[in-house]
Formats: sequence, structure tokens, C-alpha cells
Amino acid sequence: MSNSGGIDRMSIKYMTGDSAGREERHEYTEEEEFAIMYWKIVLGMEWRTITNRMNIRYPQKSRSAGGLSSKYYRIREKWGLSGARVSGEEKSPEDVSKVLERAREFDDELIRSLN
Repeated sequence: MSNSGGIDRMSIKYMTGDSAGREERHEYTEEEEFAIMYWKIVLGMEWRTITNRMNIRYPQKSRSAGGLSSKYYRIREKWGLSGARVSGEEKSPEDVSKVLERAREFDDELIRSLN
């Protein structure tokens, strides 16, 4: 909203779903989601390192640290992992086990390449 109480251009874009001012968003594949979770939970990497690895591994889909972090919390919920924002713990033994269990869905070569 503008200061005069009217609706500004950004509000109109938001309400109409017009994303002309925003870069195209690429969907995450299951492999990309797994990579984020493996790097963060199993290997305990920092967001800067995860961002660099994602952008090297998947250069056609430039990702920001903020975007990856947001996706991480959505995946945690989707996978039924403990609430890291509530507990303050991102690497519980149970969460590590759940991520490693999901590793079975991917071939050994992928897992080796993520290390």
C-alpha cells in the first residue's frame, strides 16, 4: 500500500500474481532436495558451502543461500523431521538416520559425489 492509502504497483503485482519483476523459479528435484538435506544434516555444512555446491552441481538453477534455507525448512516439515526452529537443533541423531534412510532411494554414485 502507498502512504496515501491507495494500492501501489507492487501490491497489484502481488495480488494478481504478476511476477514480471522476479526471476523464474525452478522447481527442486528429489535429488536436489536430498542433496540439501544430506549436506546440512549429515555433513553439517554451512549455508555458504551448500550454496556453492548447489550452484556448481546444478548450474542451470542458480540458488541463493536464503532460498536454500527456506527450502530446507519446508523439506524438514515434508519429511517429518524434528522442528529445528523450535528445538534449535538441526542435527539430531534421529534426523541423521531419516536422511540416511532416504539415501537408499539414490544410487551409490550420487551419495559418493555429495561427500
